[in-house]
Amino acid sequence: SDERNTSHLRLDRKLDALGEGVSRHAQLHDEVDRKLEHHKAISDQERDMAHGKVKDMIGQHADMLSKVHSAVSQHRSDTDLNHRSLSDRVERLEKDFQNQLLKKSEKLEADIRDLQHALAAEKRVSESHREHLADHASRMDAHKASVAERLDYLEKILGDSAVE
Repeated sequence: SDERNTSHLRLDRKLDALGEGVSRHAQLHDEVDRKLEHHKAISDQERDMAHGKVKDMIGQHADMLSKVHSAVSQHRSDTDLNHRSLSDRVERLEKDFQNQLLKKSEKLEADIRDLQHALAAEKRVSESHREHLADHASRMDAHKASVAERLDYLEKILGDSAVE
């Protein structure tokens, strides 16, 4: 029975030691759990802060991208307007130039027609003058012949009277 008592005592001690070990082990688990909870809370906070920062950065980048997009769109619009404006101006200048050329060519054609009419009229007048001069020249020749004939007649009459 002493042996039994000793054995029980040893068993009790071992049981107490085991109980203390389990108790200590439970405390370690509690401490590890607390530390894990603490680290998890810190990690969650850090993650939330990092997530917030990333979210803010994404928001800033989105705003910046939106502004850049607006600026590019405005620039493209201005460029298109300038190109259209320049294109419109060139087109208007070409149209004005064509209109001026058309007016000048119509005026030149009208001037040419007027000159052709004037030349034709001048030619008719010149022909008329030529005919008139020819007629006058032939009348003068006829008149000369009659004057010469008259003179001969007068000399003949006077000559005959001078002899008598």
